[in-house]
Amino acid sequence: MEAYYVAADPGAARKYAAGLALAKLDRELGLVRGATIDRATRDRRASAHQVERREEGARTVFVFEVTIEASGISLHKRALVTTAPGEGGWRVMNYADRDR
Repeated sequence: MEAYYVAADPGAARKYAAGLALAKLDRELGLVRGATIDRATRDRRASAHQVERREEGARTVFVFEVTIEASGISLHKRALVTTAPGEGGWRVMNYADRDR
């Protein structure tokens, strides 16, 4: 959550990801490769608060409320993050978000 949503750094989030989540991050990185980070992106503020946690077999699913503020605009999202044990510890296996 911290690397992807708060810091807006999908590259840093890669070390916590596996499976579908890693494929999604790599796709996103390919889409922004060579793009310049503008001031509004650098100066944005974001926060994430866990609102739910549930066990689904070997996986743990977390739900977060995410707020991103930039250039006078506030975005509110609900993020679903699925984790599972993986190489070197727990890994994010999938993630999705929607506007709330």
